[in-house]
Amino acid sequence: MENEEVMEEKEAKPVAKKAKPPAKKPVAKAAAPTEKKKRTPATPDKPKRVFKAPPGDTRLTLNIDRELHKRLKIAAIKRDTTIGDLIEKWIERTF
Repeated sequence: MENEEVMEEKEAKPVAKKAKPPAKKPVAKAAAPTEKKKRTPATPDKPKRVFKAPPGDTRLTLNIDRELHKRLKIAAIKRDTTIGDLIEKWIERTF
């Protein structure tokens, strides 16, 4: 009977659970070209920024290499104009 009591005491002890490893933070991945990016809505403390093209123009957004951007910026400064004007003139000559 004593053996049974000892066994019951041993079984009654809580078993220490293994600690789970900390959850890894998700890594932001670039969206696939076909996926649409979700936009965060404007909040009262942070109004939505609106960029409007001048009348008769259309806004164009593109990504270019940093070094090429620096070269364009320097060329625009030397010619006392803007990068946009340089690109617009190049497009007019090309097409």
